[in-house]
Amino acid sequence: MRLTNAQIGPALRALFVDIGPDGARGPVDFRALSVREFGTIYEGLLESSLSLAPSDLTVDPTTNAFLPAKPGDAIVVRAGEVYFHNASGARKSTGSYFTKQFAVEHLLNTALEPAITDHLSRVKAALEAADEAKATELFFDFRVADLAMGSGHFLVAAIDRIESRFTTFLATHPIPSVADELNRLAAAARHALGSSAADIEIEPSALLRRQIARRCIYGLDLNLMAVELARLGIWIHTFVPGLPMSALDHGLVVGNSLTGIGTLEEVLDVLEPQRTPGQYSLFLPQIETALSAAKERLLRAARTAEATKSEVREAAEAYSQAVTEAADAKALFDAAVAVRLGLVSLPSSPEVAIREGDRADVGDKIAKFAIAHLPYLFPEVFLRENPGFDVLLGNPPWEKVRHEPHQFWVIRDPGLRSLKGRRRDDRISWLRQSRPLDAAAEEREQSEREELKELLARGYKWQKSQHYDFAKIFAERNLRLVRVGGSVGIILPQALLVLGGWAPIREPMIRQHKVVVFPLRNRGEWLFDGVDVRMTVCLLALTAGEGVTVHSAADSLSQFRVEQESEGLHLSIAELADLSDELNVPWFEHSRDPEVFTALSLHPRLGSGLGWVKGTADSTRWDFSGSGRHKDFASEASTPGAWRVTMTRHVDAYRLTDDVEGKFVQTPSDLAATRRGVSIIDGRVVLDNSHPPIVFRFPARNDDSRTLIATALPQAGWLYSKGYAHGVRMDADVSTTDILALLGFLNSVPADWWARRFVDRHVGKRVIDGMPLPDWSPAEREEVATLVARLLQSNGYSSLAGGRVLPAAVDAPHDPIKLKARIEALAARGLGLSPNQVETIFLDFEETPDALPQEQRDAIRQLLKQDVVMRRADG
Repeated sequence: MRLTNAQIGPALRALFVDIGPDGARGPVDFRALSVREFGTIYEGLLESSLSLAPSDLTVDPTTNAFLPAKPGDAIVVRAGEVYFHNASGARKSTGSYFTKQFAVEHLLNTALEPAITDHLSRVKAALEAADEAKATELFFDFRVADLAMGSGHFLVAAIDRIESRFTTFLATHPIPSVADELNRLAAAARHALGSSAADIEIEPSALLRRQIARRCIYGLDLNLMAVELARLGIWIHTFVPGLPMSALDHGLVVGNSLTGIGTLEEVLDVLEPQRTPGQYSLFLPQIETALSAAKERLLRAARTAEATKSEVREAAEAYSQAVTEAADAKALFDAAVAVRLGLVSLPSSPEVAIREGDRADVGDKIAKFAIAHLPYLFPEVFLRENPGFDVLLGNPPWEKVRHEPHQFWVIRDPGLRSLKGRRRDDRISWLRQSRPLDAAAEEREQSEREELKELLARGYKWQKSQHYDFAKIFAERNLRLVRVGGSVGIILPQALLVLGGWAPIREPMIRQHKVVVFPLRNRGEWLFDGVDVRMTVCLLALTAGEGVTVHSAADSLSQFRVEQESEGLHLSIAELADLSDELNVPWFEHSRDPEVFTALSLHPRLGSGLGWVKGTADSTRWDFSGSGRHKDFASEASTPGAWRVTMTRHVDAYRLTDDVEGKFVQTPSDLAATRRGVSIIDGRVVLDNSHPPIVFRFPARNDDSRTLIATALPQAGWLYSKGYAHGVRMDADVSTTDILALLGFLNSVPADWWARRFVDRHVGKRVIDGMPLPDWSPAEREEVATLVARLLQSNGYSSLAGGRVLPAAVDAPHDPIKLKARIEALAARGLGLSPNQVETIFLDFEETPDALPQEQRDAIRQLLKQDVVMRRADG
């Protein structure tokens, strides 16, 4: 459908408004905008779309999303009018949901600044060795890139930081050749200005900034307009009166930074998969020969000051000639991608590879994927002695690689946002039938996404599953493109800290760098405008060194500023490895959380065998899902004597509920032959003492009041199933007392608090095995066991898996609040927590009062107060 100017005009005019502190709306004053702000607004335009409203639309005040208007709703867009939205269908009023300046500045402080310091120390060492030529060569050999630069927001900020540090350095460590270059530029500017020169100050810092933009800055983006805006923004920002605009086409490039060859090592891995480290390569000499000639030409062009228009033209010609000289290298890189795509067989020689890479069908595929081979584009970066970028910065896209029908159709039919499940699927099916042009576009997008997924699957090795998303792909790309000792400053989702799917990326990230993690929550949209307020992200800085420093999460700019002044919690690799085998990084909600975490981390872990009990999560024993290996044993029909298969919500603290649907094992005796903990004893089918006696919820759902929810399995009648609930496996001779005491602790607030530090969506093995155990004496474990037995008995239990009989609970109170409060107090005592530290733990449950009712809090406080009094009396 072609939109007319009359339709488009009102939607675009609505974009350029500003909302003042009093809520009044008025036109944006573009004269007050900096280059960065100007670029950010237009970056927002690039990521936005215009659509025709199929019906009257309103806006959801919570999500900012367009929805069909109901009677009484405020109509924002009339049926048939054009409306402006982002890729998810949410309302777009400005382009300002991109990275805010405070986040950019933080990453510059934590990632760029240390890299500049290291770089200038090398230049200083050359000067101290009286090697001016080397110092001259090194000075501008500092390479900073953004692999998804948009309008160049990060790069403009980086130019300023680099210029400031370089200017300060030159003031105390002059380099004559650099001074000559800047003096020549100043003289050329004054000459061009003629009689106006006396009225215009040519600042050395401005000249230096211009040269840094030419020689140190790199960026890629898929969108041509974004790249042109980045070039324009940097031209404006580095403008020097009297000097021509320098050629930035070499450093700022249109292309997909993910789909091509990233390093020389990568192309050899494809073309010579059997090659061992140090083995002679057939292909490397050909690649290096082609790239070396281009590199030297590019370096000569970079040394040209571009003080005149003719020099600018010469530099542009040099860049063009360098591309021609590197043609063989590009053909080899294209051939490697073609091998990944299955278009060509593994070439036997460089000559064959070049011929295959030059094939027309290969060229078409390369163009389709907008492939950018980084060593070909930037040989001066990748043919250095220590190849790669000194610094990589950015806030890359995070969406899924696979096609998502809902995301495609919601921008065409906003009513989808209010539909769920089958109703939404039916609506999409109807849309496909009634809108054949859009349906054809969806088919093309789906096909392209599948091809892209296959290409990425063959090029990225640190992806744990086939559910690819761009956040993981960009994270791996950044890690592989930074030079040894270099820095990365990037914004990534919270999942990178805790999810198992991020483990292959997290491990090299932590083992090869010093890591600083600053978590942020988007409450109130202070971080990203128009983005879900539940979003949690991390400002991640990777620099030379080792260990991880974790800051507490901030949910406002003021809190962020306060937390910036703190040291955070530093964890060594050994300490992280002790927490989990996947190097999970804890997430802190409040400023005092690191203190509590440190106290808990001193205790032995459940899976270590160093505490009073050893246990480990068991997820694979039973799988009754539709594709599971035990599926044939279960069905949805219930008959007398059938055992229940636990769904997630069957598991509650100290009880099993049967008020939700699930599956049943009709003849549990059939399971005895599996030898997985089901036995027939005295003619009765039971769980024997080899079966896990404790079960816990695996998914951590948004509407669960607690994250860690556990109960006991009775001797008969219930089984758990992979994906819904997991067990805690222990040795057969573990006493009933210790099993009950462990169950009491797993349901305690400190255990739940610890789990929250690591859980994103699932309570996995790493959480259970890494759970710190309280230092309980036998008498304290006996007391906890008695309290837990009372709670279980009140919910119908008499025995546990393995025929373990519950102890009598004669002296235990009957009030569940008092029972649980006493367990909590004993848990706090066993973990050595002070009353103030317990209050810090309580903060985690402020927004979910059902998780810790006020009456129970007060009871815990009273018990802890009594403990303090008693200890003082004893001491």
